[in-house]
Amino acid sequence: MKELTGLGYRAPFHADLINGHPEIGWLEIITENYLWDKGSRRKRLERLRENYELAFHGVSLSLAAPEEFDNKYLSELKVFCDELKPTRVSDHLCWSSTGGHFWHDLLPFPYTEENLNRLVSKVLIWQDKLKRPLVIENLSAYIASSKSEMSEYAFLAALVAKTDCQILLDLNNMVVNSKNFKIDPYKELEHINLNSVAQIHLAGHIDSEHFAIDTHSKAPNEATWDLWQFVSQKKKIPFMIEWDEEIPSFSEVKRSLDQARSLMGYHL
Repeated sequence: MKELTGLGYRAPFHADLINGHPEIGWLEIITENYLWDKGSRRKRLERLRENYELAFHGVSLSLAAPEEFDNKYLSELKVFCDELKPTRVSDHLCWSSTGGHFWHDLLPFPYTEENLNRLVSKVLIWQDKLKRPLVIENLSAYIASSKSEMSEYAFLAALVAKTDCQILLDLNNMVVNSKNFKIDPYKELEHINLNSVAQIHLAGHIDSEHFAIDTHSKAPNEATWDLWQFVSQKKKIPFMIEWDEEIPSFSEVKRSLDQARSLMGYHL
């Protein structure tokens, strides 16, 4: 069970994690927080790697951007992976830059056959360079394109079929989108072969007057836990808790990990 249990590494958890934890087998780090640092952050990663598998989770791939790809970023990521040998390398099904301009948002795009073919080409280039499957996360979104020809999950499934990439399935994002766009997450899951899912994200969100907002500031809510139980009892997949805002004590995060294990059918 330990090998399935992960956590999004954040600085407040460092003291509880640095010497290993008997119930946590892997940590996910935000790639860009460490990619260009050769000093104390890199040393911290090297220490953590003594006790955990590492997963790299990026926010700069901008897979759906109009440009072909950022060759400099790709080369730097390749060196980073060769040095620290992560278990998985992931990013998002989105665009976040164009023409050298970067946003702090992960933006959706039209799910069309044309864009599918364009992204297939990109994913194959990235995977050939990295010598590993790219793990791609479904998005939380607040706008949708009227030009889409399929759902995000049908698009992801087609991308997997054409490239052998893998999926990072964020169940909180599915719940957020189910509220924002009145879609059925269980129906969307029918598009996904769980054998292609390399990792699960569990997190919390807030409900505003008009939208559910993906803040990662709370524990997963009941709808996310229900979706997790549904998925995890079909297939055992590495999972983790994400917490990025209003970060609580490690013991509170640990309670969420314990709940995830319990719903998965494991009791320690």
